[in-house]
Amino acid sequence: MLAFCSNDYLGLASHPALAQAACEATQRFGVGSGGSPLVSGHSAANDALEHELAAFVQLPRALYFYAGYATNTGIIPALVGDGDALFSDALNHACLIDGARLSRATIQRYAHADLAGAGSSTLPPAPHGASW
Repeated sequence: MLAFCSNDYLGLASHPALAQAACEATQRFGVGSGGSPLVSGHSAANDALEHELAAFVQLPRALYFYAGYATNTGIIPALVGDGDALFSDALNHACLIDGARLSRATIQRYAHADLAGAGSSTLPPAPHGASW
């Protein structure tokens, strides 16, 4: 059976090695974070993960975001800003839209999956503060 409604895209949630790693992490760190890093701070587990990710991709540092929303509202404004243009699919997830708005870039919204429309120079910018 394929489940298209879950976050277990790779089917790893019940993998025996991950279940064992989760048991070991519970023994070391406890059964809950107490809150997101935004609330509780950057933990030793977060730091260890970032170092392992950096080593894996052979870069000096890696940054772990605890959620997709935090990622998109943090990364998009760091990459683009006032004077830049963003092309946004009309059906983008709210976290992408919020990240785009926070960036202060000019947002060019196009119909869902309309790549020809995305490349059109005739697209009007989305109104500032538009309710998408």
